[in-house]
Amino acid sequence: QRYYTSVEDLQAGHVTGKLEKDTVVTLSDTIVTRSSDKRQFTEVTITSETKNAAGNTLAAGTKVWTVSDQGSLKVAASAPVPSWWTKCSPAYTNQSESVVNCTSRTNWAYYLSSDDVLQYKNAGSLVADFPLSYEPDNTAQQVIRPGKNAGDAERTFSLVTLGRDKDKLKKDDRVWVVSDGDSLTPVAPAASSSEPVFNGVYVPPTPVPVSAGDSLGHLGFYQLPEENGKRSRYQVHIECLSMDDMEKFITNPGRVGEDTPVYLTWQADAPLFEKGEQGMVAGSRKTKISGIVTLAKVPGVDAAGTALSDNKDAAYFQIRQEGGWLPTASVQKVSQYA
Repeated sequence: QRYYTSVEDLQAGHVTGKLEKDTVVTLSDTIVTRSSDKRQFTEVTITSETKNAAGNTLAAGTKVWTVSDQGSLKVAASAPVPSWWTKCSPAYTNQSESVVNCTSRTNWAYYLSSDDVLQYKNAGSLVADFPLSYEPDNTAQQVIRPGKNAGDAERTFSLVTLGRDKDKLKKDDRVWVVSDGDSLTPVAPAASSSEPVFNGVYVPPTPVPVSAGDSLGHLGFYQLPEENGKRSRYQVHIECLSMDDMEKFITNPGRVGEDTPVYLTWQADAPLFEKGEQGMVAGSRKTKISGIVTLAKVPGVDAAGTALSDNKDAAYFQIRQEGGWLPTASVQKVSQYA
């Protein structure tokens, strides 16, 4: 598969070399569309030292450009799944917790690159209920397009992964689709086949032999519903033997972490603001539910609506789950130990 050293080279068709089949690369979020043939190209990183088709060495970490649509790149096989995963309830998955499985709410246009989004150059249309996945909190995979006409609202687009083939594109290809508000509908995970049992000791009918170092699976499951899906993780129960007053300790009496908050929270029915040409304007909508997000991933602006590189002193925070902005008076920054 051909590769290029720069965007200028790929646009001009100046090939640098060819990657051998099954060369392992890591995708970036930097994507362009070649004007001559409307093909999508992504900047990728060579994972480990390898040789190209001509026998020249490519060092690990080398960045090149290569075509990335129509099934040109395939997802590498993951590590073998341990046998005990099948006994987890809900079933364990190796999909990143930040990824949300969803479907398109209606027929949405899709774009091959963020530049195409900004220039209204769509490559086709996805039908309603088309299966997708994306990272709603990954700002590096989002682009905000201003309204086409005066008075039109800006829209947020996200880089999504296709759940099945579409036109010339293949399953696992990536495109850009509108993602703000309720544009994408989260897919609820399949319900467990058995009802969970709480506050009881389960004795399996057959003893389970255990040796030091054996993996026994998870002992707990944490799940927090969010506007765009859920956040979940498996937890381990740890018994702590201590002479300290544990009830007092877990209240964080030393107020550890309050000077370096990690999360941003808000309550339901908080008035939302909109970002317009005249700055921040109070809208007619309110937040639907309370929520929590990682503070570092939340875009912020000053009182005039100017984007800030650091949201530490932001006057407004963009709450993508609600499709609007909240002033500092409507949010709370909290410690990871709260």
